[in-house]
Amino acid sequence: PHLSVGLSTSIFAAIGLFTGLQLTRFKTQGLKGLLLPLAAGAGLLAFLGSEGERTDLGAHFFGFVCGVCCGLALNLAGILKKTSHPLLQLIFFLIAVATILISWFLAVTAPLTGISG
Repeated sequence: PHLSVGLSTSIFAAIGLFTGLQLTRFKTQGLKGLLLPLAAGAGLLAFLGSEGERTDLGAHFFGFVCGVCCGLALNLAGILKKTSHPLLQLIFFLIAVATILISWFLAVTAPLTGISG
């Protein structure tokens, strides 16, 4: 049986997100700006995400890949420059915290209410 909470996958998605954000530097730094972030992200993935017999390698890898894609999309769309205002940062922070709290609330109360899926 396989039981997964998904926290480790989200960690690798965050690593991928930072990798994707750094990948757009290759326009100004050439091949080094492209390879260095990829090598660093892949190194973290290999070092932190491949230990143990019950490790979900596919989830870690695809979390990383999705993070890289999202980081590239955010940077290329210029969203980061538009969201540098402190009020927007506070709103995004509150949305992130609310998402986590609601998710945990639903996860904890679902067995009690009979809701599944």
